[in-house]
Amino acid sequence: MMVEVTPGRAITQASATCQRIEDALRQRIERDITSGFLQKATSADALAGMTMAVISGMSVLARDGAGRQKLLAIAEQTLRGWPY
Repeated sequence: MMVEVTPGRAITQASATCQRIEDALRQRIERDITSGFLQKATSADALAGMTMAVISGMSVLARDGAGRQKLLAIAEQTLRGWPY
């Protein structure tokens, strides 16, 4: 079976995939808040959204030619802001 993929359909599929990833991330963050691994004041929704924004931005940077070291530095800096 062949499925035609149009630009609009590809965007919709990518958006749905990103939403599933963000939902799974949010659920994990909620479990970590409940277990005490993350601070109770942490907003699971905001932290999941921030993480997805960083991933999206890093994807754009990589696409535009950013090197591995720059991307690793961004990831490390982002983790320094994680609310332990």
